[in-house]
Amino acid sequence: EVELSEVLNYKYVDGQWLNKDSKAASGVMAHLMGLKINEVEYEIDEMPLGYAFGFYRNEQTGEWYTDQALQKKPTGITASLANVHLSHAREELNTMKLGKLLGHSFEEGAWEDASGKPLSGLDLVFADMLVCDLDDTDKIAKAMQTAKLGDSMGYKCVDGVWYKTKTDAAGNTVADEENPVTGLLNALADTEIGGVEDKLKTIPIGTMLDFTKTKDGWYDASNKKVTGVLAVLAGSDLGNIVADIENMTVKDLYPEPEGVLKAIDPTTKVTELDTAMRDCTIEGLMKAELLIISEEKQDGFASVLGADWAKCKIVDFLNYLINGTIPKKS
Repeated sequence: EVELSEVLNYKYVDGQWLNKDSKAASGVMAHLMGLKINEVEYEIDEMPLGYAFGFYRNEQTGEWYTDQALQKKPTGITASLANVHLSHAREELNTMKLGKLLGHSFEEGAWEDASGKPLSGLDLVFADMLVCDLDDTDKIAKAMQTAKLGDSMGYKCVDGVWYKTKTDAAGNTVADEENPVTGLLNALADTEIGGVEDKLKTIPIGTMLDFTKTKDGWYDASNKKVTGVLAVLAGSDLGNIVADIENMTVKDLYPEPEGVLKAIDPTTKVTELDTAMRDCTIEGLMKAELLIISEEKQDGFASVLGADWAKCKIVDFLNYLINGTIPKKS
């Protein structure tokens, strides 16, 4: 029976199959070259994928190498698939765990990378999933629920601190320890994705805005003290912000009020400010030195409106001046 080598004009010399130009066959061709024509089809079906990848196998140990001298071992996905037979490739691939496919190993109940370091982050989350699970969006979503947001964002955690990443001289992705994650993303980075919604409700607004809290208040990223509305709400969170806004006072917003606000009780809630403005009295304006009335005129108003005339609401007093209507007193 005719061998494939005869058809393709290869000769076996010093342990290698050489073509007419003395070039050695490799990979699949090297594996099939000594077979008879009628054996080729079966052998292709039963052939390990390592040959298809162009690897060389040590027939004594069964280990695969990327070079003919059997010095360098393959890594990653192709190394994981090297012993899979072509006819069973789909079945074996679908039932293979992603950790193994990606070149990781499962040692003593834990996944490790090629260097022996324990897996972490998204690598660990997906290591136990089967390749066939990648077609199941529900399983992927469920797995992602246990992943930390920092990992899913591509950050690196070092000693409990999350950093953005950079590429080092060796081409590895490592933590950029001069570029920490800040603000809202930093507050959420250590939270599992499934718990982000609940966590969001407890994070202070100041943290979300990348403010820093000290003994004497909140400071922004430029180290300037936060004032006004933001200072009041910085310590609030999404779960309480509505109530905190409703309880905000004039003093909270305007520690040093000006204009007509000086005539308003500083403990007045902002949500009640419109009512307070309507109830503002002549006495309040005079105490705030916003309205100055001579003693002579004060005596004149008192003779007409009574001794407590200054307790009249501003609107009512103006109505008296314009229309002569005796105002009501508050």
